[in-house]
This record gives sequence, C-alpha cells and structure tokens, in this order.
Amino acid sequence: PAVDLVNALYCFLSDENRQNRRDEFIACYHQQFVDSLKLFGYLKAPPSLNDLQIEMQRNGHLQATLAICLHYMTIIDPSELPANFLSKGQQEFKRKVFRKDFFIEFLRKELPRFFYSGFL
Repeated sequence: PAVDLVNALYCFLSDENRQNRRDEFIACYHQQFVDSLKLFGYLKAPPSLNDLQIEMQRNGHLQATLAICLHYMTIIDPSELPANFLSKGQQEFKRKVFRKDFFIEFLRKELPRFFYSGFL
C-alpha cells in the first residue's frame, strides 16, 4: 500500500494539506484499507497503522523521487507545456519549471523532511 499512498499524497493532495495533515491522511487511508480488506474477506490480520508507517519509511525514496522528479507536473498549468514536450521539449521546460518560485518554495519545505528522514 505504500506505493499507492505515496502517489495519493503527491498527486491528489494539495501541498498545504500534505504538509499539514499528512499523518491524518495516512491514518484515514489505513482505516479505509483495513475496512476494504475485511469487506473482501481477507483472512489474515490486517496491517496496523504502525506497519503502514514503517512501510512508508522503507519506501521513502519513492516520496523523494516523486516529489523532486514528477510532482511539478501536478502543479503546473498544462497550457505552459510546449508542443514538443514529449519529444524534445522536456529538458528546456524542466529548467524553466525548476526555477519557478512555487517549485523552489515546494522544495524548501520538502527537502529537509526527506533529508532528516534518511530518504536523500
């Protein structure tokens, strides 16, 4: 579930909600996950919230990778994408995006957590 949860954290939540309500979101996800397992007739004991948090820690590199390499795609205006983005326009576009104030501010908030969590 950690891979799905990491994607949800960075693709569906706003930066503000992810940064301020991260643990609440993970706990809510966990409860829904456990309820779904029971509904599907899963016979083993469901993972605890602690188990999920440990799995998130083990897969922390995914959070760092998604945030640094792909998150900008969820926060930019699609009209800013160049027509040749998929063929030759990616590098130039990334250079522009990575210099934008909103992305620099995003990294200023996220990089310390990644560093102190051992993900970098």
